Amino acid sequence: MMRAARLLGALGVLAVLAGCGAAEPEPEPQPAAARAPALTVPAGFARVAGSDWAIAVPGGFDPSPVTAEERPTLKLLTAPAGAGGLPGQVAIARNRAEPGPFDASVEAMKAQNRLERSEWSIVEERDADVPGARLARRIEATYVQPDGTPVRTIDLIVHSERGVRYDVFVRAPEADFARLRLAESIDTFRVA
Repeated sequence: MMRAARLLGALGVLAVLAGCGAAEPEPEPQPAAARAPALTVPAGFARVAGSDWAIAVPGGFDPSPVTAEERPTLKLLTAPAGAGGLPGQVAIARNRAEPGPFDASVEAMKAQNRLERSEWSIVEERDADVPGARLARRIEATYVQPDGTPVRTIDLIVHSERGVRYDVFVRAPEADFARLRLAESIDTFRVA
């Protein structure tokens, strides 16, 4: 009888302990590691992806070397040289640090281009719809190379829902831009 009383007492204590904290919410599960998102690849393009982003790149673009320091955050692809000897380029830069204010990211990119590129001029600036993005802005611009070659660029500044900042950049000589289908390429970019 004594043994049954102790057993019932122990079960009672366990029931009370089990009930303690029962009203506390369960900790939220940690999100699974990001995976490169699915992507529809247009004919003549190839899928290029990082750990949490994907883009369709026109055929004929090959990976270009980047420094060891840049490697974790930059993917650079180039096409054969076009007009004026300048190759078409696609670059995806990923910043793992907290991206900061979105408008500041966009303005910093513009300021850098104004300082580094002769006659840099915005052709079109608009918000962009990028799957997985919290905010995205697309800035199409032109500038002139030192040798006089007119160049067209598109920068896509993206802040993801996961708190990552991306700068996707395409450029080519104006004479080659449409043929290389770079506007179509940048519009395929998506993030996890």
